[in-house]
Amino acid sequence: MLYIPGNNPAMIQQGGIYGADSILLDLEDAVALNQKDAARTLVRNMILVTDFYDSEVCVRVNHLSTPFGLADLEEIVPLQPSAIRYPKTESPEEVIELLNIIEKIEDRHGLPHDKMTLHAMIETAMGVNRFCPEEDRYGCKSQSY
Repeated sequence: MLYIPGNNPAMIQQGGIYGADSILLDLEDAVALNQKDAARTLVRNMILVTDFYDSEVCVRVNHLSTPFGLADLEEIVPLQPSAIRYPKTESPEEVIELLNIIEKIEDRHGLPHDKMTLHAMIETAMGVNRFCPEEDRYGCKSQSY
């Protein structure tokens, strides 16, 4: 997966030429707070006009607890990228809430609910504890990079 900051138009435009299986357009950690809104608009527009060749396109949105998370979903979900990557997921209930929001946006745009994949990133100790109970900790299926 090739990570590309969502505020860098040149890198986004050239992302597909590298032959990556997947390209992640990052609206979260790679973008400064004062550039979040502009990056969201840039990513939306670049998805519409850029040829990413055979690469899967994934967008990492901001967490819903931030002022940017819902706006990210409102702009990106209607484009139906291959995946939405959601950061700092801390509970299964949070995933259900996120899926409900995504499905409401899809319904408003007359889109199917089965096109995009959701990548819930478990990045905190609380998330690990809630998703992988201690008695199942070593058998828990998760990925860490």
